[in-house]
Amino acid sequence: MPDRKAQDVILTFGNDFKGDDGAGTYFGSLIHDLPGMLVINGGDSPENNSGAIQALMPERIVIVDALNFGGNAGEWTIVPSRLFDGASISTHGSFGLLVSYLAMSTGAEIFLIGIQPESIGLGDGLSISVKTAVEKLAARIMDDAGVDRILEDERHWLSVR
Repeated sequence: MPDRKAQDVILTFGNDFKGDDGAGTYFGSLIHDLPGMLVINGGDSPENNSGAIQALMPERIVIVDALNFGGNAGEWTIVPSRLFDGASISTHGSFGLLVSYLAMSTGAEIFLIGIQPESIGLGDGLSISVKTAVEKLAARIMDDAGVDRILEDERHWLSVR
């Protein structure tokens, strides 16, 4: 049995200079002081944190990123790792490889919380709809003292299309 140093890791992805692509990193800035949970800002190179995450041996890794799943701007969905289809699920090319590596090296359960962007144009800030949604999602996780209730709410799980 691995020596687990953290129950949950939240790994945020995003580029703050590309509009709503910064949703994940903004989300991470709003989460703090939750027992058993560590937030890591992966920025636009989240793979650079794989060693640190592996050392923690978390039970669960929750990735938060902008994700174009066809929803309305600011809507969010949960994608369990069994539904990941490689790099096509994310705007980050190394996504599939990173998730595979983390799953193999930590044995952690992995989920993606994807936030539907309005715009990922260079130089744009977060849109109002995405900023508001991220703030509500972060507040809910802070109020619940973790991600358990969010992940159990299957109304937000991405349906297989």
